[in-house]
Amino acid sequence: MNDKRKLIDLLENGCSGCDFDEAEGGLMNHCSDCCRKITTLAYYLLVVQMICSEFYDIEIEPLCHADGTLEQFMPKVDGKPFRCECGCNVFHKPDKTDLELFKCNSCGLQYRGNNDG
Repeated sequence: MNDKRKLIDLLENGCSGCDFDEAEGGLMNHCSDCCRKITTLAYYLLVVQMICSEFYDIEIEPLCHADGTLEQFMPKVDGKPFRCECGCNVFHKPDKTDLELFKCNSCGLQYRGNNDG
């Protein structure tokens, strides 16, 4: 599970030590351990975003066709169609400089390919 998904899962579900308060409209009262994890993950994701977009003025561009449309594909693993955790089977390469990285078109989960043969 990637860091963004971990953060969303913690925010939505918490853990066994958290309290779901239906009287407050279904708000999650997170335990101190989850609060620490949420803060750490949110800070990490913010720093990564800042480094990629502001400090180095790097714009990560996806792999596109000559006409500018996003290059999409349906990968196979051991000859069988590969599906994301969400069930989607269509992916794209979010960074044209890192061709081993691919991203689900539906939920955005990223995977790293292994080209060891």
